[in-house]
Amino acid sequence: MTKIIVDSTCDLPIEFLKENNIDVLPLRVLINDQEYFDKQNIKTEEVFNFMKKGIVPRTSLPRLDVIREVFTEKCINREDFIYLALSSKLSGTFQAAKLIMEELRETYPEINMEVIDTKGASMGIGLMVMELINMIKQGASFSMLIDAVGFYKDNSSQYFTLSNLNWLTKGGRLPKSKAIIGTVMNIKPVLAIMDGSIEVIKSIRGSKKSLKYIVDTVIDEMNIRDCEHIGIAHCDDSQSAEFIKSRIKELYPNKKVMITTIGSVLASHIGIGGIGVFTLSTYKE
Repeated sequence: MTKIIVDSTCDLPIEFLKENNIDVLPLRVLINDQEYFDKQNIKTEEVFNFMKKGIVPRTSLPRLDVIREVFTEKCINREDFIYLALSSKLSGTFQAAKLIMEELRETYPEINMEVIDTKGASMGIGLMVMELINMIKQGASFSMLIDAVGFYKDNSSQYFTLSNLNWLTKGGRLPKSKAIIGTVMNIKPVLAIMDGSIEVIKSIRGSKKSLKYIVDTVIDEMNIRDCEHIGIAHCDDSQSAEFIKSRIKELYPNKKVMITTIGSVLASHIGIGGIGVFTLSTYKE
């Protein structure tokens, strides 16, 4: 049976990860020169509290010895494994893990192993994991799982909106002068992860209108896309998350909608009040 490995950016509930025996590689979070392990010795809510004080967390890839230890354990136990990594354009985690995997392949050539650049983040990865776990339970082979991931990467959507332009400025994605003008005009950017990068795709006046734009866009996609699960992830804005869920449920009562909290890494890009909506087409052989 193939084992799935993720890192702490997938934003799946801890209960789901434990229930399905999924190993999690924690990225590191640096706050005031203090290093923490994401979601292990610092809670996401604690990171949010620092951010509310204007402190921007810096993030770093998981410790290399931790990656090597998890991968090696799978090899020793004769378990095939797939690691679904955060987009390589947002972190160096994928490249580091791939190098370690290539070394282990020489020692354990009989083990099927793969490190995949998901070109996604948060529940964009989480939805993939949920689908792969279902496939594994139904007896899917390693090659079938790899094919499915390739399909998911090309058939997913990941949209975000921000409550405050200052986070784009702090992240170096928007000049301070434009952030000031945008704030005065109540501009709320809509972002999307496109080919692994976070891009501003539209600017809208007002939080309600930006949320409505994302909801309408996702619903339009669902009208043509066969997807069972929808993910919603937020940075300390559960009210907006529940609004989006209720809107989707009105039109698609049988769809499974999961709400989670955005972790430290993506939160450092989109800031407090940011929210994302994710869809994934159903894979068919």
